[in-house]
Amino acid sequence: MDWSDVLHTALALIVLITPVLILRFIFNRTRLHWLSSHSTLVSVLVTMLGFGVLGLIFMSYRGHPHYAAIPQGRDVIEQALDEALANGKIAYDIPAEMKEGEAKKVEVRIAKGIDQDVVTALKQHLRDRTQVDDIQVAPFMTVRLNAEKDSFDIQALTQDNQAVTDKTYTTWAWLLTPQQSGEKTLYLSVGTRFKLPGRDEETEFRPLYEKEVKVQVDRIYEAKRFASSNWQWLGGAVVIPLIGFFWRLRRKKPPSAKPPEQRSLIIQP
Repeated sequence: MDWSDVLHTALALIVLITPVLILRFIFNRTRLHWLSSHSTLVSVLVTMLGFGVLGLIFMSYRGHPHYAAIPQGRDVIEQALDEALANGKIAYDIPAEMKEGEAKKVEVRIAKGIDQDVVTALKQHLRDRTQVDDIQVAPFMTVRLNAEKDSFDIQALTQDNQAVTDKTYTTWAWLLTPQQSGEKTLYLSVGTRFKLPGRDEETEFRPLYEKEVKVQVDRIYEAKRFASSNWQWLGGAVVIPLIGFFWRLRRKKPPSAKPPEQRSLIIQP
């Protein structure tokens, strides 16, 4: 037997026995001889009658329309969510290769429907390597893009929470700037929040789609960024020694030799 079943059984016995013991103690203190002599039996009967009345009240309340409109239990929550979901497609345009420090726009699009027209519309004006997957679509979707610590600077260009209609796709966009070189991982998570019938508050976030995207960040750009941010130091360390080298080379160059003087030879007749 499971320990949870044992615990539930023990609690049920406590709930049943406690009122019997309390009533028995009260009846023993009464001055009525027939009640004090049969206090245990009367306590059991009164307890059973009390639980029966409470059961009838609860059953009558469950038949009330207000009670029926309130979802009960986790199964009802899942059922309400399943009824709100529809088949759809998700397209994410994230480049497989980027350069460190160079910002690029990435997009995620979600639409209801699974036919080829939906796929064509989702991939319009996106990169050739755009990925398209199946997804369960809710009227209200949440899309988040996260990354490893200090690997990317992610600037959201749209709201995380948006509605998905039947007319067209919904777009989520970010400006993505790699901060480190090497192979990095992006985490794409898609989910929904929805309101239950008869309630104003939203339920907890339910994930519908999760994806890890590998991005190779160019290492060469690191040298370019170092050169651009330290050009003054590099100029002093490279240009000045070159100037000094050419100056010394110029000073050591021997003077050009003068041509010998021409002497005219005069012959006397």
